[in-house]
Amino acid sequence: MGAMTKKQFNDGLKAILDGGRDIERAADETHYIHTPSGTKLERTTTWLSDGKPFFLPAQWMGCLPIGSAVDQVIRDYFVDGPESLKYETYSEHISHGAYEQLMEDLVPYAAQLAEDGWEVHATDECYFEEEILVDISDPLEMKAGFKQKQIEATWEKLFK
Repeated sequence: MGAMTKKQFNDGLKAILDGGRDIERAADETHYIHTPSGTKLERTTTWLSDGKPFFLPAQWMGCLPIGSAVDQVIRDYFVDGPESLKYETYSEHISHGAYEQLMEDLVPYAAQLAEDGWEVHATDECYFEEEILVDISDPLEMKAGFKQKQIEATWEKLFK
């Protein structure tokens, strides 16, 4: 059997996604259900972790809303198109600088995929993780603020 072409891959994936419209996430979020048959389907993350509970260190919990925001930006880009994206939609979970960098990386990457004949089949069913308050200050702004405070402290000492 020869190698699969990009068209065969894209067509096959589209058929899988179209066929997956009868699959719903279980209310308790532990699995999916094929609604016509009632068959319980395993989540990818459960399969990848071999059924073991996923461990997330407490200090990483603040990353969940940020990662979800990045995921949602990328999904929205491919589902609705770049012209539909507005930073304000994601601003609660991602800094402006990080958003700009993501777009700077994503736009040429998406263009290259299209040029090479690949299609991205993203679904718009993503949702932001439970809100966890975290400081997403831009590190460069924080560094500049710290430097300014040092300068002010020096002036205060000199003219006290």
